[in-house]
Amino acid sequence: CCFKCFNSHTVSETCRCSDNSHNYQRNKLYKRSLFDKLLADKLMDPTIRNYEDLLMNFYLFRESGRSVFEDFCPYHYMLRPGSAATSKINEHKLLDPLRVLNLIHSDTIGDTTLKNHIDARILRMLINLSTMSAKHNPELIIPNRKKSRKELRALVSSAKNNPVCSKKLFLMGLWAGCLPHSYQFIHWLHNKITGND
Repeated sequence: CCFKCFNSHTVSETCRCSDNSHNYQRNKLYKRSLFDKLLADKLMDPTIRNYEDLLMNFYLFRESGRSVFEDFCPYHYMLRPGSAATSKINEHKLLDPLRVLNLIHSDTIGDTTLKNHIDARILRMLINLSTMSAKHNPELIIPNRKKSRKELRALVSSAKNNPVCSKKLFLMGLWAGCLPHSYQFIHWLHNKITGND
C-alpha cells in the first residue's frame, strides 16, 4: 500500500468531484474533532439523501489541516432493495446531486480552481437533467427538465472561459441547452451504436 499526504488546499483540489476521487466514507478514517464544527454549524442538510457523502467529505477535508490517503480502496458496495442506488427515479435521486454541487459551489469563494471544477461538474449534470427521458416519471422529470434547461443556458456562457471545461463539454452544453431534442436523439443513437453512455 502507498500513502499520500495532502494539506487542506491540495485536498480540495483532489476532492474536486473528479472521476478519480472516491467520495464515499468507508475508505477513510476521520479524526473525531473534525465532526465538531460540522455538527455545531449544522452544515449537513438532513433532507439530502443522495451525494451526501460528497458534501460531508468536502466539509471534513476543508476543516482538516492535513489528510492522508491510502492508495487502495477496500470498499465494496452492497446493493440492497430500497437503497438510494437501487431505487427508481425520485426527487432525491434526480435533484440531490445538483443541490450538493450548488452547496459546495457557494462555499468555494476564493478557491478558483475548485470553483471551476464544480462549475464543470454542474454543467455536465445540467446537460444530463436537461435531456433526460421523461418516460418513467413524467410528473417529476418534465418540470425539472425545463428548469435545468434554463439553468444550463445561463451557465453555458460562462463555461467558455472556464479552463476546466473542455471544448467538447462547452459544445455539449450549448447544444443541449438550445436544441435538447436533437441532442437527446444523437445521444441515444451514439449509445446504441457504441454501447457507451
